[in-house]
Amino acid sequence: MIRLVLSMAVILSWQSGTWARPLPEGFYLQGLEGVLVDPCESHLWTFEVESPWISEDYEIQVGAKWTLLPTHALHEITQVVAARDTHHWRLNGRVTSYRGQSFLYVERGRPQVMVDPNAQESPEPNELVEAASAIGIPKGLVESMAARPETPGHPGWPSMASGDRLLVDRIGSLVPQDGRWYFRLESLGRSEAGQLVEVMPSQTRERLEQIQAAGGQGERFRVVALQTEVQGQTYLFLLRAVRVYSRGNFGR
Repeated sequence: MIRLVLSMAVILSWQSGTWARPLPEGFYLQGLEGVLVDPCESHLWTFEVESPWISEDYEIQVGAKWTLLPTHALHEITQVVAARDTHHWRLNGRVTSYRGQSFLYVERGRPQVMVDPNAQESPEPNELVEAASAIGIPKGLVESMAARPETPGHPGWPSMASGDRLLVDRIGSLVPQDGRWYFRLESLGRSEAGQLVEVMPSQTRERLEQIQAAGGQGERFRVVALQTEVQGQTYLFLLRAVRVYSRGNFGR
């Protein structure tokens, strides 16, 4: 009887459109519309969804919130926000979580331009530029954002925004220091002196912390990561990681 009730609930939820699978780690969201909320004590920006985001497999409701990780793209966006007081944006980025908190790694952004709701047709690109200029957003910035190609929402690699690069098959170790976590990159099997890069919160980092806590400080990992730079500070966003054993085999 209980199984029948649960099955009926799932069917009704699916039919009503409210049933949605959880977003997988690193899923690339495209065109998420919402408002940027200024940082408070945490010094991190947050993003609150204002319009439902729906795909064939996933759904994000109005009011969903993410803490935004420090990326090159976000830094550029917040400069526009500070100068023009433009808090409504359309973002592309990757989702993750760390210890129960949701995060978004922003790779692209475009300000939302308010248009006449009674208009019969969508404005042409040049009209969007003129409308953006009217509220104080530089014409060159809007044109450059409009020219950037969009990438479908899927777990594959999107084209990188300026200031980001993809690291593939890099080996190193996770190093705790002053309450933060860093990744020590290796070169030719040896740790590079001073080559410590701060690691952003993510599910992958949380898993590596657990592995290292169980196995000790000598654990080494092969990673795929996004590297971004914000005001001279370099960060890593871990996408994939496997343990490297001394005999050269990989963990499963």
